[in-house]
Amino acid sequence: MARPMENHTSPATASNESQSIQEKDNYAKVIQTNSTPIPNKKYGNSNVKALYANHDGKTAVIFETREFYGVMEDECKLTLVGKFIKTRPQIDKISEKITVQGKVQIGVFDYRTVFLDFDNEDDCKTVWYKRLIEIEGHVMWLEKWSPDFKLEEDSPVVPIWVLLPELPFHCHSWHYIKQIVAPLGTPLMMDLATENRTRPSMAKVRVEINLTKPKMNSIWIGTEDKSCPRKGFTQKSEYENPPKFCTNCKILGHSILQCRRVDQKKNEEKEVTGNSQSDKTETNEKGTK
Repeated sequence: MARPMENHTSPATASNESQSIQEKDNYAKVIQTNSTPIPNKKYGNSNVKALYANHDGKTAVIFETREFYGVMEDECKLTLVGKFIKTRPQIDKISEKITVQGKVQIGVFDYRTVFLDFDNEDDCKTVWYKRLIEIEGHVMWLEKWSPDFKLEEDSPVVPIWVLLPELPFHCHSWHYIKQIVAPLGTPLMMDLATENRTRPSMAKVRVEINLTKPKMNSIWIGTEDKSCPRKGFTQKSEYENPPKFCTNCKILGHSILQCRRVDQKKNEEKEVTGNSQSDKTETNEKGTK
């Protein structure tokens, strides 16, 4: 399902703002009844110490990079971001569509964005793998939270099924497959047929892939030891329904070749060039006279 190119054009109309205000009361009621802090989740590491300095004339708080993108980020590793094209449904309607075994806390970021904070990895993965959820006629697009989260941009990191046709049958186990697909991205899970070894013609594994990086359509698998020179074969890797990602506007749903902003910029440049050429022609004609 292609995502419209205008998905992330923030509506700035009075109707949207008034609808957002009206929903605050509804959200407050949901918070009072359903949303309680997730137990056993610990936030804040006493070993993380910030330094205070000066940056461009302003007081700066500096964290170590390995802690900001490590220890601190890990505290939110079970958080997903849900984005709607326009105004989101009420929180209780969203909650009804999030089916989990444990608990999930829903936090409002703005009138079309929510954060989903899970208490266990299995629930987080189950929901994230869906990539989108339809709620009351609205589509909520899911992405993993990261410290570099920006409201106007989509994350290029998505879970995709990767097919390995005719992979040797003795490689159909998680321990081997996760090593084989590691060059493609982060291995997540096998499908049931691969796990149960009931489809020997092909292995299928879900991989976390960065869409800004070139896709690898094959992997070379080989053997080598002291008594045997290196030999092997080329293993095809096929991606099942990968979404398009525009590297220009950082949005899912279209590629840079289909980007309206790029086309608009090219047209503006042509117009400027055309005007410049016209001015030169007029100047030359006046000079000739």
